[in-house]
Amino acid sequence: MSRFLARIELHGKPDRPITENDYHKLDIEMICRGFEKTIGASNGVQHSLPTAEYHKTSDELIAEILHEAKDAAYEVQALSETIRSYSVIVTHYVEATGYNLKEIKKKV
Repeated sequence: MSRFLARIELHGKPDRPITENDYHKLDIEMICRGFEKTIGASNGVQHSLPTAEYHKTSDELIAEILHEAKDAAYEVQALSETIRSYSVIVTHYVEATGYNLKEIKKKV
């Protein structure tokens, strides 16, 4: 299985800025496509990813992951009055490191 990180930036219309709700809708679309808003550290601790950043472990090709992310952004844009366009980048990685990511506490 390969590990991927996807980042999507929504671009607002000149008179309508992007809202937190636009990114919430994007989160839902991405999660429906098998992406996660968390990433695990080597010690097993899960961390939240920054806004509009997503993780996916899959046997798919990077081009397929890009297509899924673009489809999610398109779906959100199609129903939005604020989104003019979007940018997407997908990386295939072996190792990742982060700083100051919010740790997700395990529920007892």
